[in-house]
Amino acid sequence: MCEYCVEHGGGKKWYLEAKNYLRNYQANDHERRIFVNDFVAHFMDIYDVYLKTKKKNLVMRDNNPGWFQRFLFSFFYKYEHTGQVIPSEEAKLAIGIAGQVSLLPCVCRFANSGEKHHLCMLFMHIPDDLYGAHRFDRIRDVEPLTIEEAQYRIDDFANKGYVQTIWAFINPHIGALCNCDHPYCTPLRVRGNTGIRALLKAEFVATINEDSCKGCQQCIEKCQFGALSFSVAENKVKIDQLSCFGCGVCRTACKNDAITLVPREKHPIVANSW
Repeated sequence: MCEYCVEHGGGKKWYLEAKNYLRNYQANDHERRIFVNDFVAHFMDIYDVYLKTKKKNLVMRDNNPGWFQRFLFSFFYKYEHTGQVIPSEEAKLAIGIAGQVSLLPCVCRFANSGEKHHLCMLFMHIPDDLYGAHRFDRIRDVEPLTIEEAQYRIDDFANKGYVQTIWAFINPHIGALCNCDHPYCTPLRVRGNTGIRALLKAEFVATINEDSCKGCQQCIEKCQFGALSFSVAENKVKIDQLSCFGCGVCRTACKNDAITLVPREKHPIVANSW
């Protein structure tokens, strides 16, 4: 199990523990309300600069940060904005626990590209003043979803190739589930470019049944992490499990059901690879 499961889940998956969810956010959690406002405001300020300069690397920076930046990034993600990749079936379980969902444009994608795509699911009622004057129009941009509608969207997002990630707003209180992809997802990009654990790998890892694999390679295009490759000699797809984040998106492209997810802890090579 990952460190968050040990610390905040009692040895179980921390994101499936009801105590970790923000059920009464708008009523009694002033500190977390301020955190979310400041978090979104930061991205919207960057978006303002993007509109004026078109410098996307303000968020999607490719440079390798120094030790102090690494320290700040690591502290922020571990203690304030904890995130982990989860497969779609567990994302739907998390939605059921959360009890309420509001769909709104992905703040990473909005800040990085100026595109509004309804991909972020906040597990809370959206107060009228949550985003203040920071570019979101509550009427047009916030869509309340029923649990069933949200779970349906999860399957749709997975089929389109989006990776699901679960997020806490001040660890371990879970407030959102994001559906995004590289290079627009800032944590995915930070993790891939710098090695900083901006989010953890899933509790699972993908495996391939080579008897079922027909070598069509459709799954390779779906992988966000470069974990899949093709063996010409064997006419089979191979998985580098050390690179696999266990999102399960590759499964949606396999018409032969050759790819499955198995618990990471059952594979000694990757059991401690988070």
